[in-house]
Parts: sequence; structure tokens; C-alpha cells
Amino acid sequence: MIRSIYGIAFRFFKTNRFVSISSVFSVTIAVSIILVMTIFVSNATQSYRDEIKKLYGNMDIMVGFNLEQGRQIDLKLLNQITSIPGIEQSSPVLIDRLRVDLLQDDVYTVGAESDDLVKSRYHFTESISDNEAIINAGLAEALNITVGQSLKVESRDFIVKEILDDIKGWGPVSDILIIPRSTFKELKYAQTGVVNESSYVLIKNQPKVNSYEIARWLRQIDQTLRIDIIEEEPDIKANFQSLRIYITLLSLLVVFITALLIISNFQTYLYKYKQQFAIMRSMGAVTHDLFKIIFIQCSIINLLGGTLGYIAAFIAINYSQIWFEQLFNISVEALIFNNSLALIVLVISIAILELFMLIPAYRGSRILPLKMMQSNEQADFSFSNMRRIFGRIIIFAGLFFLLFGKVLASADSQVLLILLGLLFLILGVFILFPFYLSPLLIRLLPLIQRLFGKVSFVAVKNVIPQVRKNTFVILILSLTMMIAVVGSTLMSTIQRNEANYIRGNYPTDIVITSRFNDPSLINYTDLKSAAIKVEGVIKASTLSSYSSIRLMHDGSYVSFTYSLADLKEMIKQDLLPNYDSNSNDNVYITQKFASQYDIREGDILELGMYSDAMQKIIPTGQVTVAGIVKKLPGSLGDMLIDWSNETYLWEFTVLDRMFISVSQPVEQVIGQLETLKGQFPGIQIDYYEQTMEQSKQMFYQRWSLFIIVLVVMLASVLMGVINSLVNNIHNKRKELAILRTLSVTRSGIIRVILTQVILYISIGLLLGAVIGVLLTYSLMLIDPVGIYINYQAMGILAVTVTGAVILVLWPYSIYIGRRSLPHEITQEG
Repeated sequence: MIRSIYGIAFRFFKTNRFVSISSVFSVTIAVSIILVMTIFVSNATQSYRDEIKKLYGNMDIMVGFNLEQGRQIDLKLLNQITSIPGIEQSSPVLIDRLRVDLLQDDVYTVGAESDDLVKSRYHFTESISDNEAIINAGLAEALNITVGQSLKVESRDFIVKEILDDIKGWGPVSDILIIPRSTFKELKYAQTGVVNESSYVLIKNQPKVNSYEIARWLRQIDQTLRIDIIEEEPDIKANFQSLRIYITLLSLLVVFITALLIISNFQTYLYKYKQQFAIMRSMGAVTHDLFKIIFIQCSIINLLGGTLGYIAAFIAINYSQIWFEQLFNISVEALIFNNSLALIVLVISIAILELFMLIPAYRGSRILPLKMMQSNEQADFSFSNMRRIFGRIIIFAGLFFLLFGKVLASADSQVLLILLGLLFLILGVFILFPFYLSPLLIRLLPLIQRLFGKVSFVAVKNVIPQVRKNTFVILILSLTMMIAVVGSTLMSTIQRNEANYIRGNYPTDIVITSRFNDPSLINYTDLKSAAIKVEGVIKASTLSSYSSIRLMHDGSYVSFTYSLADLKEMIKQDLLPNYDSNSNDNVYITQKFASQYDIREGDILELGMYSDAMQKIIPTGQVTVAGIVKKLPGSLGDMLIDWSNETYLWEFTVLDRMFISVSQPVEQVIGQLETLKGQFPGIQIDYYEQTMEQSKQMFYQRWSLFIIVLVVMLASVLMGVINSLVNNIHNKRKELAILRTLSVTRSGIIRVILTQVILYISIGLLLGAVIGVLLTYSLMLIDPVGIYINYQAMGILAVTVTGAVILVLWPYSIYIGRRSLPHEITQEG
């Protein structure tokens, strides 16, 4: 016999094993999802900052002069810059091109100190003294030099101290030579008679010192200084903004889905304790006793579930990294599981869950038993009209915030208003959805009966009156799909943009790049002839480096850039659209250039070249616009002119790259093209497939954190969905038993359960997919860039969810169909 309040409380767990285990499991899933998202948010920004550090080093600011200003930093200005308050460390850097004798050409050269700041910026580890140098791997290969060997630069001997890895994955790699700054100064003084201290100064701020404060001091020193604040670089700033937007959106979706999981999974528990409360109240139990009983039960459920959720999140975060590394065969940085932060979040989560369970318990303990039983059996939402009105107000408020944020708001408040508008729209849709669910199912009933028979018709019809119980499961599935859509879209967009950028660098599968800036060292026709003779090469076209030229426009000359190219060969390679004329005066221009100067196909352009000797622009002749393209193949210039037009073949025109089309596998042709390096030692050979593979590896390394957390979170939500559906079916066991008394066979019961489950899944995933796609396109109001919806990921998620749910519920439905009929009719869940 039970003699105490504690005995009654613990008796609940013994007599309601399914409800108890399900409640603990619900808390475990909810806590683990929140912890995983918390760990992600705490790691995401820092992880991206670490990636920036890898790219730019430890510097916060780079200050100097633009090349066109023709100025260098002298000793006086350098001392002024380095003495600014708030600077922790600074490192002057000289940048120019120096001649490598063996290459017979100039190479991009950095004159640097050997401090940690400059080492982190240029990614070298060895300290260099007077006659020591560091070169990149591609240049070392071209010169056939290894560490410890001698290299002549400007007729001076240097010992190669270190060879840097080439970071491929974006396209052909530029060569670099690093020598001591003091030696660099000596070499430039010998050439020019001028002593320059620095081209740029790398600056690292003291902790908590704002870069804008340093920039203000720099402006006071010299208004013409170019000041680059790393975190304000356009690409970095855009990526930070995108990251913040997606983190905020995912966090909101996780809050929604966690709340719905808790509500859905605790329905059985709340139903059960209200039923027992009503019985105990009718037997004379007082409010204090009832509250104490429920407090003990809630505390045990939450503490046990919270502890398991903490352990589950810890295991998921750590072991998912091992899985990710094995799957993609790459090494990723460890996700830092912040135990102190996780414990704080755990305590807050348990406190919120405790309140969620105790508040209805406290309210229930103060009302009459009959009233409690009536509310417990309510199948629909209360205050329906008010909910409809509130839902519509929320949607109109969301639309208002979206329009106001896009049209009238300032740049600072735009992101907040648009996100708030999206939040209100999602909330409004979810509030109104239950009111349209029943009419939707009623309309589908005739179609379901014709397609799937009477059993499926009965299964769906039984769902219609139980809107409140069914809605939460559907909304959980919707949010799951929304998270997948938003997350996979972010990944697809970034990956597709990177792929487009790389493809822009590789108009053909193989690209040969020249290291020389001297036209006498590599003749473009000789290289082309040699490449064509290689087995497997069917077409080849060449492109020069770009030069400046003038265009007559509205009575005056304007400057633009052009390159020389094999236009007819590029047409054969489908790199340019065809034209009918055989004239060598035909040119191709970019759409941007055409729009800027109102140029159309067939227009005749008058060009000119500035003459230093005559100090004026000399007309060079006319050219005809044969085509206007979005981007010129492989060129950053505005115009392509044919090599055969010798008017523009100046003495400084050099080969930049050659595009190779092949008829055999690229790997076979590459091996044969490598032999050309013996005849043309300054060439570099790259191919698209290798660069794309390296880019893919870099992508997974950069975004491994986001992918891991997204997968873990979706897996946790899937378990929560299955738990919700099991609870839902468990609560309908009496209804299913009644169907069995009405001649529905055991196989019919299985069909009823699976029909209802598939109905939930279909509606939920479809609703989530539609809202997710609309939501993703709405984000373009904040960041107006092209997006790529990953429909494949949506399909995989739909198949995974459906398969996992059926895999679990099919055996469960068989179990229910075999249970004793009298026991099922009398059981109370």
C-alpha cells in the first residue's frame, strides 16, 4: 500500500512505463537539439574568423598607398604609423617585381621581416637573413630548385630557405618570391637610387581596440593613405552577413521545432496526469499534495532527460566529426564542445521545461475535477475565432515588416526588420494552418477512397476531428523540411558560386599559363603549334595579358583594357559566338562595357593609344564589334582583339594563357603536355577537374562545422518526429481496437496506421518545402544574390524521413494488431 506523496509520485513511473520513457526521451531530444545549436552558434563565428586568419594572417589592418599614386612609405611616415596608440604589433612590407635570372623574367616579390605577423600573412615559417629567400612550389618546379640550393635574383645569389605549398582550388597560382626587407631595399636602391621603407604596413590591434579607431588616427596622419580593414573587405563582410542571417534563421527554426516537439511529445503525459489529478481531487486530495506529486515527477523526468540530452549532444558532436572525416576523406578542425556554456544552457532548458510542465499542473490542481476531465478530452483548439484573427494579424504584420524593411528602412535596421517579418509570416502560417487542415482532408476523402479503398478512407476520416493532436506532428515535419531547405540552399549556393568562379578561370578543361613577362622568351605561335601536336589535343587558343587603350566616345577618349586572342579558334572551341566576317578588325566586348558606352553589335569603334614620346593620344584605327558577351573567356579586360591585327601587337604584349580542348581523358593528355616544360620551361599546366576536386575539399573543410551540425540536428529532429508519431499512434490504440471490433483485420489495422502516418509526412514535408523555398527567396531581400535550391537534398530528406518512420511504425503497428482486443479496449494509454 502507498503511504506517502513520494510513493504516489513514483507509482506513476511504474504503472505508465511507456508514458515515462517517452517523456524522458522527449526531454533528451529537446535538450540535445538546443545544445547542438548552441555549440554551433558558439563555434560558427569563431570558425569563420579562424578561416580569415588562415587567409590574411593575424593582421587587422593593412595600410599603404595605391599603385597609381606612385608613393611609398618613408621612414618618417612609417614611424608615425607604428607609434599610433592601440597598435600591438606592426610589420612593414615592400612589394614589387624583381628579376629572377634563371627565369629571365620578373616575379612578384615581397620584402618582409621575419616576425610572426608577416609570417602569418604570407604563410611561411622559416626566418630569413640577408641572402636567403622563400619561393612557392610552382616556381621551384619551373626553376628545378629545392631547399638549400642557390637562386639568382637581380644577379645576386640567394639560398632557398623554404618552399611554400601552392594553394590551388580557385585556378592557376601566381608565383611569389619572399626576401628580407633590408635586402629588398638595397636591390631597389641600386636600381632607382631611392630608399623606400615600405609599400604597406601590416597592423595587429591590441585586444579590444577597434580597427576604426586606428583608421581614424591613420587618416589624421595622411588623408591619401589606403586603409584596408580586413573584416570590412567586401567578400568577408558579405559572408559574415550571410552567416549571421542563416544562423539567426536556423536558431529561430530550432526554437520553433523544439517547442513543437515538447508540446507534441508531452501530450500523452499531460493527458495522463490531468486524468489522475481529477481522480485524486474527487477523492479529497488538496492542491499542495497534487503540486508536490507533479513536481517530483517533472523533476525526475527533466533531470534524467536533460542529463541524457547532454550526453547525447556531446557524443553526437564528437563522433559526427569522425564520421565526416571518414566520409569525405579530409581532416577538419575539432568542434569545441564548451562544457561551461553547455551546462548553463542545460540548466536554463531544464528550468523552462519544468515551468512548461508545472504551470498547467498548478492550474489543473485548482479547478474542479469535472472541468478538468472536460478540458482533457477536448480534441480541437479553444478560442478558434480569436486564433484566426490573431493569425491573420501576425501575417499582415510580417508582410508590413518585409515591405517596410526593404523599401523604407535604413541599412542598419533592414536585416532586423526583414528577419522579423519572416518570423511573423512563419508564425502566422503555423497558427492558421490547423483551421485549413480539416477542410483540406475532407476535400481529399473522395479521392483517397477511389485510389486506396475504404480502409484508407476510414483512416483519414478518423484523423479529421483530432486537429489539435495531429497538427503538431505535421508542423514538426514542416520545420524539419524548412531547416533542410535553408541549410542545403546555403551550401548549394556557396558551392555553385565557387564552381562558377572556377569555370570562369577554366573556359576549357586544360589551361596553360605563362610565367614570363618578356615576349621574346615564349612565342605564342610556337607554344600553340607544340601543343596541337600532342596526342589528344584537338583545339588550342591563346590569350595575351591585358593592356590599356583608348576609345573615342562623345568627342573624347576614355580608357579601357583589352587582350589579344585567337578569336577564330575560340569560336571553334565554343568560347565565343560565331561571326561571318573574315576581317581581322573584328572585336568582342563585354556587356558591361557595351552598356556603359551604349555600344551595339556591328558598331564601328575608333581606338587610340597614348604616346609617351608625343605626350598625346594617337589614333590607331577602327574596329567592328562582332559580338557582345557577358564575360570574355579567361580575360579580366573589356575587349578581345585578334592576334592577327598587328596594330595592337605591341612590343610589351606577352602570352598570358592558352586554352586546350581535348578528345581523350584529361589525365592522359596532361602527362604528355608536361613534356612541353622542357621546351618552354616557364609554363604552368592546370586542369579543371583537379582544381574542382581541390575546391570541393576546401569547401568541406571550411563548412564542415555547419554540415556536421545540420546533419546532427536533422537526425535528432527525425528521432523526435518518430517519437511524436509513436505517441500519436499509442494514444489511438483504443480507437484502433474499436475498428477491430468492426471487422477490420489485423492487416487493415496496419494499413490504417501507415495511411495516417504517410498522410502526416506528406502534408508536413510538402508544407515545409513550400514555405522553405519561399523563405529562401525572401532572404534575397537582404542579400540580393543568386540562390540555388537543392531539390536533391529535399528529396533525400523526404525519402529518409518516410523510410525511417515506416521502418519503426510498421513493426509497432503489427504489435498493436496482435494485442489482446479486450485489453486494448480497456487500456488508458
